[in-house]
Amino acid sequence: MHKKIIGVISLILIIAVCLVGYAFYDTKKQSDELELIIPQMENLKDGSYLGECKTGLVYVQLQVEVKQDTIKRIRLLQHNNGMGKAAERILPDIQSNNTPAVDDISSATISSRAMKMAVQKALEKAAQP
Repeated sequence: MHKKIIGVISLILIIAVCLVGYAFYDTKKQSDELELIIPQMENLKDGSYLGECKTGLVYVQLQVEVKQDTIKRIRLLQHNNGMGKAAERILPDIQSNNTPAVDDISSATISSRAMKMAVQKALEKAAQP
């Protein structure tokens, strides 16, 4: 009886590890498929624009304030990140360079890419006629 319980618990643990491993693999795969296409920074409409990105286990929602073709402010509204909290340091780089085309934070690559994509989506809204 005792061996059966240990066997069942072991099987459950193996399945859980496999599911978590697959979730991380899938998140990385989705992150690698993100394509950053920067909209033209000229002729952006002034205003505040919401940008979101979900890639596997990572979700980012932020608000980008645009004024005179410049990113004036980026406000992080939500970041579900696993271990990617360090990626939040990328937002000042995006703002000061006036583009999401900046280097990823090496310890938080997936969250960095999700943040850049969320900024891109907000800028796409600002670029719409």
